[in-house]
Amino acid sequence: MQNPPRIDGGKQEAIRYRSGRFATIPASLIEFLVRVKVGRSGFAVIASLCRYVTPNGTFKAFSREKMSRETTLTPAQVSRGMAELKEKLVIEPVPRASADGRWRPDRSNFGHVATYRFTDECWRFISRDLP
Repeated sequence: MQNPPRIDGGKQEAIRYRSGRFATIPASLIEFLVRVKVGRSGFAVIASLCRYVTPNGTFKAFSREKMSRETTLTPAQVSRGMAELKEKLVIEPVPRASADGRWRPDRSNFGHVATYRFTDECWRFISRDLP
Protein backbone atom coordinates (compact mmCIF):
# COMPACT_ATOMS: atom_id res chain seq x y z
CA MET A 1 0.00 0.00 0.00
CA GLN A 2 1.36 3.40 -0.94
CA ASN A 3 1.73 6.27 1.49
CA PRO A 4 -1.06 8.85 1.21
CA PRO A 5 -0.18 12.04 -0.66
CA ARG A 6 0.74 15.12 1.39
CA ILE A 7 -2.09 17.58 1.94
CA ASP A 8 -0.24 20.66 0.71
CA GLY A 9 1.95 18.78 -1.78
CA GLY A 10 4.97 20.77 -0.57
CA LYS A 11 8.38 19.70 0.60
CA GLN A 12 8.73 18.61 4.22
CA GLU A 13 11.15 20.94 6.02
CA ALA A 14 10.85 19.55 9.56
CA ILE A 15 13.25 16.60 9.21
CA ARG A 16 16.78 17.77 9.98
CA TYR A 17 18.66 14.49 9.67
CA ARG A 18 19.98 13.06 6.43
CA SER A 19 18.32 10.04 4.90
CA GLY A 20 19.36 6.75 6.49
CA ARG A 21 20.55 8.36 9.74
CA PHE A 22 18.43 7.38 12.73
CA ALA A 23 18.88 7.33 16.48
CA THR A 24 16.89 5.10 18.77
CA ILE A 25 15.79 7.17 21.74
CA PRO A 26 13.91 5.54 24.62
CA ALA A 27 10.61 7.18 25.51
CA SER A 28 11.85 7.56 29.09
CA LEU A 29 14.77 9.70 27.85
CA ILE A 30 12.39 11.95 25.96
CA GLU A 31 10.27 12.20 29.11
CA PHE A 32 13.37 13.14 31.13
CA LEU A 33 14.37 15.78 28.56
CA VAL A 34 10.90 17.29 28.72
CA ARG A 35 10.93 17.31 32.53
CA VAL A 36 14.23 19.20 32.68
CA LYS A 37 13.15 21.46 29.77
CA VAL A 38 15.91 20.80 27.24
CA GLY A 39 15.75 23.06 24.17
CA ARG A 40 15.93 22.18 20.50
CA SER A 41 19.73 22.32 20.20
CA GLY A 42 20.12 20.08 23.23
CA PHE A 43 17.55 17.65 21.85
CA ALA A 44 19.31 17.45 18.47
CA VAL A 45 22.65 16.87 20.21
CA ILE A 46 21.33 14.09 22.47
CA ALA A 47 19.65 12.45 19.46
CA SER A 48 23.02 12.44 17.71
CA LEU A 49 24.79 11.16 20.83
CA CYS A 50 22.27 8.31 21.14
CA ARG A 51 23.62 6.87 17.90
CA TYR A 52 26.88 6.20 19.74
CA VAL A 53 25.74 5.11 23.21
CA THR A 54 27.28 2.01 24.76
CA PRO A 55 25.45 -0.45 27.06
CA ASN A 56 26.92 1.17 30.20
CA GLY A 57 25.58 4.65 29.39
CA THR A 58 28.74 6.25 28.00
CA PHE A 59 29.02 7.71 24.52
CA LYS A 60 31.78 7.07 22.02
CA ALA A 61 33.88 10.19 21.52
CA PHE A 62 33.37 12.16 18.33
CA SER A 63 33.93 15.78 17.40
CA ARG A 64 31.44 18.60 17.31
CA GLU A 65 32.21 19.02 13.60
CA LYS A 66 31.01 15.47 12.94
CA MET A 67 27.94 16.09 15.11
CA SER A 68 27.39 19.34 13.22
CA ARG A 69 27.35 17.45 9.90
CA GLU A 70 24.89 14.88 11.29
CA THR A 71 22.44 17.34 12.79
CA THR A 72 22.87 20.34 10.43
CA LEU A 73 23.49 22.53 13.48
CA THR A 74 26.46 24.89 13.41
CA PRO A 75 29.44 23.95 15.62
CA ALA A 76 28.47 26.82 17.95
CA GLN A 77 24.92 25.44 18.27
CA VAL A 78 26.35 21.99 19.03
CA SER A 79 28.50 23.51 21.78
CA ARG A 80 25.47 25.31 23.23
CA GLY A 81 23.47 22.08 23.10
CA MET A 82 26.25 20.18 24.91
CA ALA A 83 26.49 22.95 27.52
CA GLU A 84 22.72 22.84 28.02
CA LEU A 85 22.75 19.05 28.46
CA LYS A 86 25.54 19.35 31.05
CA GLU A 87 23.76 22.21 32.82
CA LYS A 88 20.47 20.29 33.00
CA LEU A 89 22.31 17.20 34.34
CA VAL A 90 21.54 14.95 31.38
CA ILE A 91 25.19 14.18 30.57
CA GLU A 92 28.51 14.54 32.39
CA PRO A 93 32.18 14.02 31.49
CA VAL A 94 33.63 10.59 32.25
CA PRO A 95 36.32 10.71 34.96
CA ARG A 96 39.86 10.00 33.71
CA ALA A 97 43.10 9.45 35.57
CA SER A 98 45.38 12.47 35.24
CA ALA A 99 49.17 12.33 34.99
CA ASP A 100 49.48 12.60 38.77
CA GLY A 101 47.07 9.70 39.33
CA ARG A 102 43.99 11.70 40.40
CA TRP A 103 40.59 11.06 38.86
CA ARG A 104 39.22 14.18 37.19
CA PRO A 105 36.38 14.84 34.75
CA ASP A 106 37.47 14.45 31.13
CA ARG A 107 37.71 17.68 29.14
CA SER A 108 38.34 18.55 25.54
CA ASN A 109 41.60 20.07 24.41
CA PHE A 110 43.57 20.24 21.19
CA GLY A 111 43.69 16.77 19.66
CA HIS A 112 41.41 15.19 22.26
CA VAL A 113 37.62 14.88 22.37
CA ALA A 114 36.10 14.43 25.81
CA THR A 115 34.02 11.34 26.56
CA TYR A 116 30.60 11.81 28.14
CA ARG A 117 28.02 9.61 29.83
CA PHE A 118 24.51 9.94 31.17
CA THR A 119 24.31 11.28 34.71
CA ASP A 120 23.20 8.82 37.39
CA GLU A 121 19.82 10.56 37.74
CA CYS A 122 19.16 10.43 34.02
CA TRP A 123 20.44 6.84 33.66
CA ARG A 124 18.16 5.61 36.49
CA PHE A 125 15.22 7.30 34.80
CA ILE A 126 16.08 5.78 31.41
CA SER A 127 17.05 2.29 32.55
CA ARG A 128 13.65 1.58 34.11
CA ASP A 129 12.27 1.04 30.57
CA LEU A 130 15.22 -0.86 29.13
CA PRO A 131 15.00 -4.66 28.82
